[in-house]
Amino acid sequence: MVEFKMTGYGTVMPKQNKAWSHIENLNQMEQYYDSSIAENLKDAKFKGLHKWSTAAKYAYLAVKQALQKDIAVPPDRIGCIVGTTVSNLHSIVSLDEEAKQFGVNNTSPGIFPETVLNAIGGHLAEKFHMTGVNVTLSDGDRNGINMVHYAHDMLKQHRVDEIVLCMINLFPPSSFDAKNIPYTFQCESISAIRLSVVEENDTDSPVYLKWWTDHDADKQKIQGDIHPVHIKPCYLPLALTYAAEQIQQGQVKQYHITSDQQPQSHIHLYGTGGETL
Repeated sequence: MVEFKMTGYGTVMPKQNKAWSHIENLNQMEQYYDSSIAENLKDAKFKGLHKWSTAAKYAYLAVKQALQKDIAVPPDRIGCIVGTTVSNLHSIVSLDEEAKQFGVNNTSPGIFPETVLNAIGGHLAEKFHMTGVNVTLSDGDRNGINMVHYAHDMLKQHRVDEIVLCMINLFPPSSFDAKNIPYTFQCESISAIRLSVVEENDTDSPVYLKWWTDHDADKQKIQGDIHPVHIKPCYLPLALTYAAEQIQQGQVKQYHITSDQQPQSHIHLYGTGGETL
């Protein structure tokens, strides 16, 4: 088992319409936030990103927050994992509409690259100089826990020294409403977290994280003042950002987060009183 430290996080959210007091409220996000992010970001500036898809621009904002602290490792030692399943459908629809209007040989060359699902990971890698492992997961709601699992393996195997996870929950275009699109989230959100391995005698991070499953021989016995939470997989990375924030603020000492997947996965977050993120 590898112990992580969370050295940054960021979120892009819709407007909040009423306050919530417990992290489990994220399971019913649609009751606390407007459903769409677009209205909340209508005045946002995306200098130099005009050719990027909307999903890529939103991901940029979240990752930029997570990377506020300087990257101290070489570019090829920081990786990026993007979790998204339907975010490229808007670009596919745009390309189709242009083809119908102007003909297949007269579509905008700037749209086609955005129809590829892993284009977002490429954009983020280039913009933030992350040339290590770059992976896009497209497993629907399973993206949430699978991203943490993948990050765990990459760090444990020393494939990278740091890794950024970015979960993208954006609704597909309305033209897909009648289709069987594999997602269950009822509210849009973009969340990013930055993880690295804890070194010996390392106490400079305010939030630490352990991950294991019920099948692991070295699964943990957690003691002390623990706040147990069960989160839908689609909201898991977002839940980690809120848990980290509440630990930093001293509202909660430890979180034990589980999610719907077999074998059952467990994430333990706790603080040390280190510097703030």
